[in-house]
Amino acid sequence: MPKSHATLQPEHERYNSNNSPPSETVEEDDICPICQLLLHNPVKTACNHTLCKSCMATWADVSLAAPMTIVSVDEEPRDFDAATGLEARCPMCRAHTSATIDDERATSLRTKYPQTFAERQAEEVLDEDAHEGVQTITVYIGNRHELVEPEAESPNMHQWTFFVRPSRRDIIEEVQIFLHPTFRPSRSYARVRRTRFGDWGGARLVW
Repeated sequence: MPKSHATLQPEHERYNSNNSPPSETVEEDDICPICQLLLHNPVKTACNHTLCKSCMATWADVSLAAPMTIVSVDEEPRDFDAATGLEARCPMCRAHTSATIDDERATSLRTKYPQTFAERQAEEVLDEDAHEGVQTITVYIGNRHELVEPEAESPNMHQWTFFVRPSRRDIIEEVQIFLHPTFRPSRSYARVRRTRFGDWGGARLVW
């Protein structure tokens, strides 16, 4: 059975000066199922589907399998790649999956479609420049609890240490913590953690 082919929908950059069609015909298997363009920086999911890295990152951002997970209080947050560091539902089969960079496929596409690949590369650079100010970080939020000897002026035996640990601290100026009104003060500023006696009652973060 012959392999099917598909010609990418041309944009004005993909026409030459005499308005003739592009010279490269891209095979259907080499087209991203999300953006319908030539795969760029392809990633392969565990369920064996291939997408552009940027398309997978965008999809994962809106379809996380677990936006919040429980981790050890001693674990340090790390930066991650939204395309390969998250588990999300595959946009093709909806299975819970993660993705890995397919360098071999990227090299093959660059060789197979040099003109179209160069155009896609230029488009991705423009898109990255447009989103240059967007930063994705990992934030760990939690409490440490310790039993302490009550003091004469206070019967509290519970010491709570509320912490906020971001993977990047250089882009965070401060963290505002809004505690239950029974605490004085009920609003505090902290870089990473705050210790209180008794019960938190409730807290709200403002970056």
